[in-house]
Amino acid sequence: MKVLIITSNDYGWGAAAAAFLRDYSSKIEAVSASCSQPNSKDSLVKEAMHECLINLEDETTLWNPEVNPQSFDVVMNLEETYPCPSSIEEARRIRDDIKNTFFLWLRAQGKIE
Repeated sequence: MKVLIITSNDYGWGAAAAAFLRDYSSKIEAVSASCSQPNSKDSLVKEAMHECLINLEDETTLWNPEVNPQSFDVVMNLEETYPCPSSIEEARRIRDDIKNTFFLWLRAQGKIE
């Protein structure tokens, strides 16, 4: 299953969600795309993800115009749901919410191995 995660910003949450999806199932091909020109990911987002043994430095966020959504089975839009964190505690809370949200979505799809 090919999954595209679109974010309106480039703090790193789309890349985090894509990494979690790939972590949950080897049958998932997940990528993230940002509506704004991708920049470096927020340092607190990277730190929170590193605690889960996921290195966001290895994750590429595409720029939305470079991506054809029709080539994906599922397109998910994160909108403004996940802001740039102001503390590591907030980054951990957001990370855990993303992790749980995407786990429950995959389980509902019957895609958890």
